[in-house]
Amino acid sequence: MLPKEEHRFLLLCAYSIKNIDGLKVLGDPSCCIVAFTSDKFNILTLADKMRDDGWLLSCLQHPTW
Repeated sequence: MLPKEEHRFLLLCAYSIKNIDGLKVLGDPSCCIVAFTSDKFNILTLADKMRDDGWLLSCLQHPTW
């Protein structure tokens, strides 16, 4: 179980992603992973830009296969 502060931050990240046009949260981000995708733009380009801003991401091309 995540400490309360980290859990709140995780839920805030998921909530923020849901409110960005073109992004969708995948699954239930109640643990320590927030998975998201997009049908409107190249998600890997977004990941590259987020990495440049200091985010640590693990990109999977087909996570449900």
